[in-house]
Amino acid sequence: MHRLLLVILVSLPSFFTGDPQVEPERDGLEIDHFFVAVSGPESGSAELDAAGFQAGPSNAHPGQGTASRGILFENAYLEMIWLTDRAEADSPQIKRTRLGVRADPPSGSCPFGIGLRRKGEQDVVLPFETWAYRPPYLPEGMSFQMSASSDQLGEPLVFFLPWLSAPAWPAPDHGNGARRVTGLEIVLEEQVLDSETISAFSGIDLVSFRTGAAYFMDVELDRAESGHSLDLRPGVPLRIRW
Repeated sequence: MHRLLLVILVSLPSFFTGDPQVEPERDGLEIDHFFVAVSGPESGSAELDAAGFQAGPSNAHPGQGTASRGILFENAYLEMIWLTDRAEADSPQIKRTRLGVRADPPSGSCPFGIGLRRKGEQDVVLPFETWAYRPPYLPEGMSFQMSASSDQLGEPLVFFLPWLSAPAWPAPDHGNGARRVTGLEIVLEEQVLDSETISAFSGIDLVSFRTGAAYFMDVELDRAESGHSLDLRPGVPLRIRW
């Protein structure tokens, strides 16, 4: 993820500037990537490879205490993230994200995250409160806009990447032919669907939420037209259908 992020930062449009007088523009947002926390770099790797998905290499997030692998598609990507250094993840600069707990599956917290970007070049006003998150690996002066609900461990970690307005990566040719994310359903254990952050997704394409007995992410690719699926439970609360 770190090396991928550096590629993304090569060409930056203007930064997000919010005007509190403007109504939120949900239609101006779209999913850039989404993550699921796993126990380590090998979690699900063999199964994904066998199913024909071409995942990227492991990438460290210096100073954040995590690392990840990305599976890129034309319009968004799936990130498998894991904890590498609990002390870093619990440091003052990082702690408010609660990644020290979120990226540790045995903790029982919501293991998911969703990164948003602008849809095209239009300015947007985020439909939820945020705070500026500046992990050590970002260049000077840059920050993610992290949802104020980052301390709510029953909700996904939601954040906005203000420098992005389109996919910033070349999608690989997956051996199974998968190309695009066409749906993302997230099942939450707690009754948090009416929270400000989760409610904000009502106008954002592809993603939906429901409650259930256990955390679960269901990823649909290409309308699941091939009829194939890969279910990584119980080790990883993730199913991919294509």
